[in-house]
Amino acid sequence: MSSRRVAFIIYSYPLGVSTMVVNSIELFARKGFTVDVFIDAETLAASPVSFNNPDIKFKVYDRNRMFRLRLARFVADKYNRWFKPSGKTAQILPVSMAVARVLPMLYFFSVWLHRELEAYNYSYVIPVENLSLLAVNCVTGSHQVVYYNMELMDWKEDNPLYSNKLFWKTLEYRAIKGVDRVTIQNRQRAEAFARINDFDLQNMCILPVASMGEPCEQRSSFFRDKFDIPGDHVVVIYAGNFAEWSCCRDIICSVHAWPDKVSLIMHTWNQWSLGTDYFKGMLEDAAGLPVFFSTEYITLENMASALSSADIGLMFYQAIDDNFTEIAYSSNKLGEYLKAGLPVVCSDFPTLRDVVETWSIGAVASSPDQLATLLPAVIAGLDGMHLNAVNCYRQHFRFELFFEEFYDNLEKGMCPDRREY
Repeated sequence: MSSRRVAFIIYSYPLGVSTMVVNSIELFARKGFTVDVFIDAETLAASPVSFNNPDIKFKVYDRNRMFRLRLARFVADKYNRWFKPSGKTAQILPVSMAVARVLPMLYFFSVWLHRELEAYNYSYVIPVENLSLLAVNCVTGSHQVVYYNMELMDWKEDNPLYSNKLFWKTLEYRAIKGVDRVTIQNRQRAEAFARINDFDLQNMCILPVASMGEPCEQRSSFFRDKFDIPGDHVVVIYAGNFAEWSCCRDIICSVHAWPDKVSLIMHTWNQWSLGTDYFKGMLEDAAGLPVFFSTEYITLENMASALSSADIGLMFYQAIDDNFTEIAYSSNKLGEYLKAGLPVVCSDFPTLRDVVETWSIGAVASSPDQLATLLPAVIAGLDGMHLNAVNCYRQHFRFELFFEEFYDNLEKGMCPDRREY
C-alpha cells in the first residue's frame, strides 16, 4: 500500500457519469496513491461506479440512517421557507453556520468528513464541485486542497442549475479563498473563473473532461436491439440530462422534418428528471414519431460501447452563460461520442465549432431546428466522419494524455498548463 494518499470529496455530484472525476481517481491510483473517495450514500446509489483496484477505497456516509438528519431537514425546510437565504446571509454568517442553517445534511457530512480526514495525512484533498468544497471548507487541516470546478457559476442571479444561486455563489466565493489550486477544463473557462472569483490564474490547472481507454473498433447493436430498430435506419442519439437547458424538446420536435428512416434515441441516467413536467412534455412531443426513450443506468465502463450502436450524437445547450457556451472540454457527451466513433451535431459555440471543423466530425447548428437541413450531409459522410471521430479521440480527447501533464504540473506546483484547449 502506498504511503501517499489522495482524498476525493463528492457530495451530491453524479460520480458514475463524471468521466473527468472517475478517470482521475483511477489514474491517481495508477500513480501509486491510495485513493479514498468520500461520498454520501444517496449520490453513490444514483450513479454508481466500481473500481477494480484495491488502492481505491470508498468511504460512504449514509445520512438516511440518522434520525437527526430527518429532523434537520424538516427544520431547514421551515427556515428556508420563512427566511429565504440570500447572498447577504452568506456574507454575514460563517460558512459552516450558513451551511448548517440552509443545508444541514451537508453540514453533518462535513462533520463526519472532518473526523475521517484526521486519520491520514493526505497529499491532496480534492473536493468536486461547490457543495463538496463547502464541506471541505468546514474542515481544518494542513492538506493541500485542489478544487475540481465542474460547473462554472457566475454572479448572475438566474440559472436553471441552481436555486438561491447568489447564496451558494457567495459561499463558494468565500470557500475558494482557502484552496491551493483550482482545476478546470480549458483556458477559456480558467480565465472566466479567475475573473469571476478574483483568483490567481497562476494557481489554476487545466484538465479537460475526456474519456479514457481504447475507442470502440467494433460497433455494438445495443440500442438497435433494445428498440428493434431496422438495420437500414440511421440512429441519432442524445445522451444526457433531460432538461430545458439541453434543448431536449426542441430536438424531439425537429424530428417531424427529418429524412425518412432516421430514428432518435433519447437516453438519460437521471431518474429524477423522469418525474418532471418537462419530461411529460417530451413524451407528448414524441407521440407518433420514431423517438425512443432509454432511461436505464448504463455504467461509464459500458457507455461508449452502447453509444457505438448509434450513428450520430447530439449535444445542444442554451447559451445561458460561460458554463454552457464554453462546453467543448467540459462535457461528458463529446468525449464519449468520440470514443464510440460518432460524428456529432452540436451547438454553434466557438470552441465546439473549432473542434468539429478542425477534425471534420460533424456539423454545428444555431438550434435543433436546423437538424433537418444538416442531417442529410452528415449521413452521406458517415464513414469518413466515423474515422475522423476515432482519430480525434485518439489524438485530442484521450484523458490519459491530459492527466500526465496535469499531474506533472500539480506535483511541481507549475499551474496552469499552456496548451491551447
